[in-house]
Amino acid sequence: LLWAALVPLALIGAARAEDSAPGEWIAPEVMEQRDWSTACEEIVPDCTAVSVSRAFVARITGTDPGDYAMPKLWVMRRAGAHTRPRVFVDTSVWGEASELGALSLHVYYDCDGDCTGRAYRLKQIEKGRYELPPEQVAAFFAESAKTGRAATRRADGSMHGIISTSGLIAALRWMDESQGRTGTVTA
Repeated sequence: LLWAALVPLALIGAARAEDSAPGEWIAPEVMEQRDWSTACEEIVPDCTAVSVSRAFVARITGTDPGDYAMPKLWVMRRAGAHTRPRVFVDTSVWGEASELGALSLHVYYDCDGDCTGRAYRLKQIEKGRYELPPEQVAAFFAESAKTGRAATRRADGSMHGIISTSGLIAALRWMDESQGRTGTVTA
C-alpha cells in the first residue's frame, strides 16, 4: 500500500492518523516538496524524506496506478553539524520485497531514447532494500539537481524502475533549515 511508505514518516512525529480515513491524512509535521514528503522529529530533529507526496499520488492515480510499484528513494539525516545524509532505495511493492540482485541508481535525463547518467552502485542491505554508499551521495545529489527523475537498473543493464527526484533538493534544504544547518558549510 502506498501509504505504507508514508507510515515511517508519520511515526517519527507526535501526531497519529488512527482517526482519519486512509489516503486523506498527512501529519502536519510532514512538509511536501513537489513529489517528496519530508518530516523531522520534534525533540532531536532527525529527518526523513521519501519520494512520495500527495501531489505524486494524485498525478499517478489519474494516469497509471501501476506506478505505485515503482521504487522509492529515501533520504535520512540525523541532526548535527557534521552528519551526512544517507540514501536508500526501497524496491518493495505493496509491502512485498523480491530478490532483484545487484542494482545501480542513475539520474535519468529526458532525451530521444534511454538516457541515464553515471551508475551509482547500490549496496543491498536486505531483500528489496539498498543503500547508496556514503562517498557517492554528494555526487548523486549534485547530478540530481539537473533533472526530475532517477532510474534503477539491474546488473545486466535493463531498466528496473523510475523514481521522481522532483522536490529532492527542496527536501534537502528543508532538512537543513529544520536542523539548523542553513548557510553553513555542511548544508
